[in-house]
Amino acid sequence: MRCDWDLWHTFGAASCGIASTMKSNRLVFLKSIGLALLALLTQTTPAYAYIDPNAGGVIFQILAPLFIVMAGAWAIFRRWLHRTLQRAGKFFRLARPK
Repeated sequence: MRCDWDLWHTFGAASCGIASTMKSNRLVFLKSIGLALLALLTQTTPAYAYIDPNAGGVIFQILAPLFIVMAGAWAIFRRWLHRTLQRAGKFFRLARPK
């Protein structure tokens, strides 16, 4: 079986058997898929939207009060838990037999 130089040079096939032809077909397929994905991902589309420069301010106005409420709730819960554990500790100390 005679190898054509152009086929060997183009696909990098070491021999002209069936295995090398299948390998070169797979390589061509993968290169084609890669090129199609590259073309798809680099395609640009015009943006028809405008984001206000102060859009971050709106987000801050929403998140800041939520953070303050959550911090306050955490402080109240922590104080309640501390008092509850103190009472439980006093109860168990008094309940010990002497």
